[in-house]
Amino acid sequence: MKYLYAILISFFLNTTVFSQVNVAVSNFSNESEVLYLDAWERSVPTLLRSHLSDNKDIVVLDRARLDKVLEEQALTLSGLVDSSKVQTIGKILGAEFILSGKIDKQGSDIIVSADLVRVKTGQVQTEIVRSSNRDHKESMIEMLANNLKYRLTGQGEYQTKKVFKSNSIWYWTGATVLLGSATLATNSYHNDSVDKYNSATKLKDFDKYYDRSNNSKDLYTILGILAGSAAIGTLVDFLSSDEENEIRSGHSKQSSVKSNIYFVGKNEIQIGFQIHF
Repeated sequence: MKYLYAILISFFLNTTVFSQVNVAVSNFSNESEVLYLDAWERSVPTLLRSHLSDNKDIVVLDRARLDKVLEEQALTLSGLVDSSKVQTIGKILGAEFILSGKIDKQGSDIIVSADLVRVKTGQVQTEIVRSSNRDHKESMIEMLANNLKYRLTGQGEYQTKKVFKSNSIWYWTGATVLLGSATLATNSYHNDSVDKYNSATKLKDFDKYYDRSNNSKDLYTILGILAGSAAIGTLVDFLSSDEENEIRSGHSKQSSVKSNIYFVGKNEIQIGFQIHF
């Protein structure tokens, strides 16, 4: 019976190990001329490794090990799609997938694209996230990692869009509520002063409530203008902030690229490419 338990435990442990996906995360290069995106070259791979490592079914291979193999092979994996090179590196690393990518800026959008290369077949699938707000970097990479996890393990849901409301809209909304409340309170105070002025029977009360009603009228007029301005600011911010605070994703179809060089005759060389979708 003990032997049976040992066999069962060994079976389940081995099943767990072999069900895991080994992924090597390489460099992401800044393809734009935007200087601050140079910092993204360092942070994006680090964030991706962290998010991917959260999944128990994904094993992220050590970066130092990857760098050592690349140095020995005199290669870079940024944008690498040559299946023979991928298979060579993957075999040395023991990786099933190799991930590299690019960072670019098109118009107002910052675009992070990740090329997921399947070592066994050389197939490449590209996942993309884009946003016009640079402050959403971590949320962009979180969405990118989520979609990569979905591709690698089938777990969770593929995310196509995230919308964030800017902090400023809450400031505008708060200002509208506070100023609107102050306007209503001041108007009520003004009406009360007018009523007391109309019912006054003494000269000193006439003067007192006359000044009070005039002052409160001026105050609630100013507060009303400010409350209206705040309401307009809230509406404008609400309508204009959607695109700036939106993250969108997308992906390409799987493809594989193979290159061949043929020597024909004495002085002829033919170069051919096969692309499979």
